[in-house]
Amino acid sequence: NKENLLKYGYCVIRNLLSYNEAERARSMINKIYEKNGKIVNFDMYNYKESWEFFTSDRLLNIVKNLLGPEIFYLHTCTTRRENEKDIEYSWHRDNVCRQFGKGPDWDKNEPFNVLTFIIYLSSFETTGSGINLIPYSHKRKGTLSNIFRKLHAKTKFISINQKNVIRKQTSLLKKISDIFPKFIGVNIKTDPGDCVIFLANLWHTGIPTHGLRKAMVFHYGLDNKHSR
Repeated sequence: NKENLLKYGYCVIRNLLSYNEAERARSMINKIYEKNGKIVNFDMYNYKESWEFFTSDRLLNIVKNLLGPEIFYLHTCTTRRENEKDIEYSWHRDNVCRQFGKGPDWDKNEPFNVLTFIIYLSSFETTGSGINLIPYSHKRKGTLSNIFRKLHAKTKFISINQKNVIRKQTSLLKKISDIFPKFIGVNIKTDPGDCVIFLANLWHTGIPTHGLRKAMVFHYGLDNKHSR
């Protein structure tokens, strides 16, 4: 609901799509994927057969309940086809001004209100389907999860130039780096048809997958500077 969204930065709607609707969406993604040279992601608005999924009354009513009656659609409807080679823990924000407190996205006089919607079409049990979110990171710079996120990033990308040291250090740093995600954010495990909604300036990352995972991603906002 809106209260949870504003407080934590995200909310979850289970079974937004029925089993049959999720199956139809998976079929649609597969057909377009095969038609377009097996690209991983594609823009849904270029394919009329996909429009029903981001213009449905059910979805738009949820957007309006969260944002208000005059919503603004951002042309960022994409699909995701991801396997273990395509994604790992890498926290990021979806907004333009990604550094906390700097830029118009952080204007206290006009609260940020662009939303990311992800409708998952795979199950956590079979593919590791889901997302990790850092609550409050849309309004607080310093959270314990954010500290761990920074440490994870530092250990993940450190490299050492002396050849004999690289191999030893890389192995150690990988072990250290693999520990931090256990303490970062909240894992939202999803099944086909589940929808996760979050403010686009919230830190998030996909949960590492162990199979082929599919999802649809949309963005909506208000007709203001944030959407523009």
